[in-house]
Amino acid sequence: MVPESQPWTLPAPIRALVWWPPVALLLFVITPEAAPWAVALAGAVLAVLGTAGSVIARAVARPLARPTGAQPTAAPADGAALPGLQPVLQTELQAEQRRAA
Repeated sequence: MVPESQPWTLPAPIRALVWWPPVALLLFVITPEAAPWAVALAGAVLAVLGTAGSVIARAVARPLARPTGAQPTAAPADGAALPGLQPVLQTELQAEQRRAA
């Protein structure tokens, strides 16, 4: 069976640039004499905002994905956490006790 494909979305900088035409039109309506450089500046600002938003979203998501302060626990010396190893340790302990006696 073929697994379902995940929905595809545009990367964040490109999604931000989708807003460029309406922003450019609004800038042209507000300041027609400054339109060329304002439109170019608006595109650059939108691209930077999209990239920064993507980086910030990843930075926030990474700590949430892994538990903080989680340290691997060591197995006790008697092997209680390792059930397959416990009989082996008990046998070795019994052999040492016999040698000592």
